[in-house]
Amino acid sequence: MAVPATILLVDDDPFVAQLYGHSFASYGLRVTTVENAEDALKYAIESPPKLLITDVNMPGMNGFEMAAELKRRGKKCFPLFFFTAHDDLDVLTSGLEAGGDAFLIKGSGLPEIIERISFWMRTGFLHLPTAARVKALDLAELAKKGSSKPIKEAAELDPALSKSIAEQAAEEVMAVHKDYGNRMVERIYFLGRLSHLVLEACTDLKSILRFPDYLMASVKGMNFPWLSDLYAMLRYYDRLEKDPRFCAAAEQGLVSISDGESE
Repeated sequence: MAVPATILLVDDDPFVAQLYGHSFASYGLRVTTVENAEDALKYAIESPPKLLITDVNMPGMNGFEMAAELKRRGKKCFPLFFFTAHDDLDVLTSGLEAGGDAFLIKGSGLPEIIERISFWMRTGFLHLPTAARVKALDLAELAKKGSSKPIKEAAELDPALSKSIAEQAAEEVMAVHKDYGNRMVERIYFLGRLSHLVLEACTDLKSILRFPDYLMASVKGMNFPWLSDLYAMLRYYDRLEKDPRFCAAAEQGLVSISDGESE
């Protein structure tokens, strides 16, 4: 299901920009298109979009440089996708280092592209979490000896992986007490612990690139009434992942952190 939003689409080929712009609009998405990174940078600073999708190779400033400049100025307050025809590790690593959060391959099916856009709009993630970005860069370095297509390979999610994560997280919740999650601090603990479990479970490049997807799929695999409140917390994920309570629960587990709280 498409989510109405304001998307900034950047591509130096006007035909490509108009084609995808009209296609996105047909799904109910509000789209602004620009044809160079310089104009996109100015627009994104003055009127921040909900999501920015940019080509990589453009005359003058390229997509990586624009993303890095937004980050340097402290103006990257929205998800940023790189839209590329080249599915290789160099694009992936350069994009992650510049501050990109997700990647789309030109020519992919439109429903697949819309699904990626809609997911980020629904969940409220503004960035790929720092720990996931660091792990993805480490795994990309290890993968350079192979011939993988990392972006395409990340297109499919593994339901068994998210189910396994959900089961482990649910077991920890039930081991604490039956009313767990009613307090806000417990939700912070839970999000920290669930994030740690997802990070550990995503052992290859294709899964860690979809860290937010696996986290949310795991949430949907559990049946606690307070889980719906996590959506509002995700917009502040970059702050929460620095919170001492989030970090302590991530490492110690819900049972240990709750025991320590009661002492």
